[in-house]
Amino acid sequence: MAMNLLFNDTLAPLTSEIGFLNAKMEPVVHEFSEWQSSVMDSLGIQLRERSVSGSLQDVLNQLLPLTVPRSRRYLFVPTASQWVAFFDNGLHGTDAFSVGSFLATRLPCQGLRVSAIPNTVRESERRGRYGACILELYGPNGDALGYVRTVAVVNDGGNWTFDVSGDPLPFEHVENYNRRKIVERFTFENLRDYAAALGVRCFEEDFYRPEAAHLVELVGPAPNGMKEYTLEEARSGF
Repeated sequence: MAMNLLFNDTLAPLTSEIGFLNAKMEPVVHEFSEWQSSVMDSLGIQLRERSVSGSLQDVLNQLLPLTVPRSRRYLFVPTASQWVAFFDNGLHGTDAFSVGSFLATRLPCQGLRVSAIPNTVRESERRGRYGACILELYGPNGDALGYVRTVAVVNDGGNWTFDVSGDPLPFEHVENYNRRKIVERFTFENLRDYAAALGVRCFEEDFYRPEAAHLVELVGPAPNGMKEYTLEEARSGF
């Protein structure tokens, strides 16, 4: 499944999963902040927002350090299309489902999850990452969780799985889904092409407009057991 990912995957896990919302920047940030405030106020956590700018790598670096068990920073980046990209600083990559599916219903608009993780796991060394190639489309007309369409190939702890749900989109190569090798049924190239058909050039740096990015931070008590990691520490096990 090798191909050129965003920054050739050198910023993973920051770029391992990216969320997109087909809406204008201002309502996306507003609805996200309203949602998070309603959840966090009772925990004594406030939201701090600020504009950030620079290269895409510069604004992604504003997310650091990475945190676990939950994200503390969220970055919204306009694009060359009608989609707004979003990232968070979770140690294992952006949780595009939670934000994408919720806001797609609330705004309402289409939401998209793009996950591209090369399979590098080496069981003998207990290093590497389990591979994943996932596209999920959300919307107000989706199922109870907002899903409209899912196509996914995932290494689930050593076993490759293939999953589809919802009606096929017009541009899908459905003939691939019967291939004997699971990893060939939905590749990074397919993921790139499907996203592009929806107006998202997810792996191309010049698709993003980081000069008008926006950062939302959670400020206040940290959850129990919270740990912080540099990007180098997060990548040390790759």
